Amino acid sequence: MTKESMPASYGNKREMQRRKLDRIGVDQYISEDFYQRELKTIWRKCWLWAGRASEIPNPGDYFVFNLPFLDRTSILVIRGKDNKVRAFYNVCQHRGGRLAYYERGSAGVLRCTFHGWTYNLDGRLAGVTFDETFCDFDRSQRGLKPISVDIWGGWVFVNLDPAPRWTLREYLSPLPNALGAYLEKEPWAWEWGRKGLFKCNWKLQVDSQAEGYHARFLHARSIIAKFTKEDTPTWTYPGSVGVPFKLEVHRPKAQDSGVFLTELAKAAGTYSTALYYNTDTDDYKGGVASRYPGAVNVFNGDRWTFDLYGIFPNTVILVQKGHLMIMRSWPRGVGQTLWDYDEYFTRPPVKFGEYLARLHGLLEMRNTVTEDMTTVEGVQDSFTSGALTEQIVGEAEIGVGAFERHLLHMVDELSD
Repeated sequence: MTKESMPASYGNKREMQRRKLDRIGVDQYISEDFYQRELKTIWRKCWLWAGRASEIPNPGDYFVFNLPFLDRTSILVIRGKDNKVRAFYNVCQHRGGRLAYYERGSAGVLRCTFHGWTYNLDGRLAGVTFDETFCDFDRSQRGLKPISVDIWGGWVFVNLDPAPRWTLREYLSPLPNALGAYLEKEPWAWEWGRKGLFKCNWKLQVDSQAEGYHARFLHARSIIAKFTKEDTPTWTYPGSVGVPFKLEVHRPKAQDSGVFLTELAKAAGTYSTALYYNTDTDDYKGGVASRYPGAVNVFNGDRWTFDLYGIFPNTVILVQKGHLMIMRSWPRGVGQTLWDYDEYFTRPPVKFGEYLARLHGLLEMRNTVTEDMTTVEGVQDSFTSGALTEQIVGEAEIGVGAFERHLLHMVDELSD
C-alpha cells in the first residue's frame, strides 16, 4: 500500500479540521428494532471471518462455524477431495438432522447423525438408508445447501447471501496484497485464545478497538505508557465496503513515556517473542515480516508496534512481526455479546527466556483487552439509562466515527 492510496489520517490537516468534532447517537446500541435490522442485513449479507484454512489441510477435514444469533444457523466448512474448500449448512436434507456436532473433525463422507443419510465431500447426496421405503425423488436436488465461501490470507470467510454483492477481494480492499501474502504463506500456529460473555452491544467492543485515545488512561496500569495521539495514528477508508478503519500503535518516546517496568517486564522486552518487545533488537528490525514489504509498518516507523484493522462487521485484527491477534464480537441480543480472541505466531519459543517472554506478553495482552471489554459494559448501562443520548467523538477517535457511520450506511443499503 502506498502513501497515496491511504485515505486521511492525523497527518492530513484538512481531514483533522473536518473531523475535529463529530457526534454519534446511541439508539443503534440499545434499540431492539435496529438490532433486528442488523440481523436481516449486515449479518446475512456481509463476509464473516470464520476460520483458518490450514486447520483443515486434508480432504475430509472440516470445522463447524455456528451463528446461533442468526436463527441458530450452523455451517460446515470442509475441504473436498479436489482440495477445494466448501461451506454448507450443517443440515441433512432429509429431515434436518445435524451432520456434525463437534467443532472439528475428518470424514470420508458426511453422514447425518439422525438417520444416516450420507453426502459426498462436495455436498452431493450419496446414500439413503432404507432406500426402498421412499418414493422416487430426484437425488440431484437433495444435496447439501451450499453457502458462499472464499479465502483471503489463508483465512476462510463465509457469506449467507447466495449471491454476495461483493467478491471477498472487493470487500477487503484496500488491505495490502502483501499483508494477504504474509498471513497466507507463513506457518501461523494458534497458541492462545479466550472468550467471554459481556453485557453490552456488540458494536461497543469494536468501538473500543477503533481508537487509541483511551490507552493512556484505561490501560495506565497494564501498559503503563503515556501515549499521545501521534502514537496511535488512524486512517479511515470511506470508499471501502469491508475495512472502515486502520489504527497503528507506536511506542511512546522513552523520555516522555513515564514508563515504570518491573525487572521481569524489562527482561521480557529484550526477546522478540514478547508482544511488546524492544524495537531496537536486530531480530525485530528484520524478522519474518521483512520478507513481505508493505505488509506491516508501511511508513517504517522507528517505534512502530502493530497495525490494527477493522474488518466489517465484527472483526478486528492486530498484526505484528510474527504475531497475529484476531478479535471478534458476536451478538447474543441487543445488550449482550460473546467476544472471542485468538493469537497466532509464526514460530514457537525455543529457549526458556523466549517462552517466558511470550507468556508474559500473552498475559499482558489478556489484561489489556479485559480492561477494554469490561469498561464497555458500563458504557452500555449509560446508554440504556438515558443519561447519554449522543456521543462526542474527537479527532483521536475517527475510527469510531468511521465504523459507526459505515454501519448505518450498510444497514440502509442492504435493506433493499
